[in-house]
Amino acid sequence: MSYAMNAMIHNTSWVTAHFHLIYGGAVVIVYFAIAYELWPRLTGRPLASKRLACCQLWIWFWGMLITTVPWHIAGLMGQPRRHAIFDYPDPSVAKTAPLVLLSVVGGALVLCSVLLFFMSSCGLALRLLRNSCRPCDTQSPFIRRPRFRDC
Repeated sequence: MSYAMNAMIHNTSWVTAHFHLIYGGAVVIVYFAIAYELWPRLTGRPLASKRLACCQLWIWFWGMLITTVPWHIAGLMGQPRRHAIFDYPDPSVAKTAPLVLLSVVGGALVLCSVLLFFMSSCGLALRLLRNSCRPCDTQSPFIRRPRFRDC
């Protein structure tokens, strides 16, 4: 990175946006994918809905982009990253207000994605509890369970 670029973005919301986009976007999507792959293997049951899992990952992706791209732009406009409140009536700060509102919409999408993840995970857990005394169709390669005859 050049010195001029570093001087322009240092201590702005661009740095925060970059961190959240890389770690909150890419790394957390990998964690979700690992959870969706491992949970059925550990329990021996398929996911409640593969479509819901795929939808959850896409909502997370778009939510992170909608959250962090306005932060990148606001950082390039000079918005500092370590302020608790912003004085939006101030003309120098007011130009970033629509970007902050857009990032709130992205944050709401991320929250919806997290709720979908828990719905998908809890749906599988509830199916496991409901069907716990029925014989398993597939055995998990990691957990040995006795097969029940009748409940």
